[in-house]
Amino acid sequence: MPENAKAPHIIGKTDLTDLVSQKLDKTTALRIPKKELGTVLDALVDVITEEVGKDNAIRLIGFGTFKKKVTAPRKGRNPQTGETMDIPEHRRLTFHSSVEF
Repeated sequence: MPENAKAPHIIGKTDLTDLVSQKLDKTTALRIPKKELGTVLDALVDVITEEVGKDNAIRLIGFGTFKKKVTAPRKGRNPQTGETMDIPEHRRLTFHSSVEF
């Protein structure tokens, strides 16, 4: 990180709920209580997780794509002992942004 760069501020679920609520208040007549908005965010995360787990990709036009990546098994080395070890394949959620920041 460059010398004059600030560390990024981490926005949690509560902060995100507040920000979405404020955005809705400013841009629409839609009023959703924050508790219900939090439930919607939880459901969104659940659906993304479940669908990506089924090998489906979630593409949100203008935002990005969520998909699963499988890494092949490989040989690794324990950095403390230098011992060779087998690292099994694993799956992870990836996100590719379609928005330039």
